[in-house]
Amino acid sequence: MLDRTKSVTPNEADTDPDDDWVEEWTNYEPDPIVISEERKQELLEEHDRYIAELFEEIGEPSPEEMARAEAWWRPIEQHLTKNSHR
Repeated sequence: MLDRTKSVTPNEADTDPDDDWVEEWTNYEPDPIVISEERKQELLEEHDRYIAELFEEIGEPSPEEMARAEAWWRPIEQHLTKNSHR
């Protein structure tokens, strides 16, 4: 419930507490994620197992489904590739 009993001076009304938060995060850049080659290999193997299970369960995608998936993925891949060359 809004507390209307608290008085607010004009200067307080003009400031937004969210402005500090926005300023703090505007230039935030996360630390890179470092994964060992061994862990990368484990993840790739798990990915391959997962895909094999999907193909076994629901079958391979049709050419139309593959085209739709590639069209959906293409702009994401371009964005990721563009940003990784900074």
